[in-house]
Amino acid sequence: FLYSDLARVRVVNQVFDDSDIVIFYEPQGQLAQGYLRHIGDRLLHFDYADDADDNGLSLFVDTETGSTWNLKGEAIAGLLAGQRLAQIGTYNAYWFSWASFWPEIRVWDGSNIQPPPTAVRASA
Repeated sequence: FLYSDLARVRVVNQVFDDSDIVIFYEPQGQLAQGYLRHIGDRLLHFDYADDADDNGLSLFVDTETGSTWNLKGEAIAGLLAGQRLAQIGTYNAYWFSWASFWPEIRVWDGSNIQPPPTAVRASA
C-alpha cells in the first residue's frame, strides 16, 4: 500500500491472501496499521470517522454497528466498545528497497491489489 494512496483514502477494506483486512492510516505521523476485519463471526467494513481522539489521532467507524475504533484497533465507543481487532504484520519501507528483496510483491493501486509487476530489464 503506497502512502500516497493511503493518504487519499485513510482506510482500506480489502481481501488479501484469503483474509479480510483493513488498513488504518494516520496522516499526522504517516503511520499505517493493518488488522483482520472480523470480530467473532462478524465481518466489519470501516470508514474514516473524520474525527480524532484526545491525542489528535484519526478515528474510524465500522458500518455494521457504528462503533468507533482507534488506530490501535480498539473499539472505544458503540456496540463493540472494548473489542479489539487482531493485528496483522505491517511494515513501513521504501518501495525500491522492498521490491529488491521481494520481487513478487503485489501492490494496491488505490482500489485493488494488483499482481506482481513485470520485471523491467535494461537493454545493453
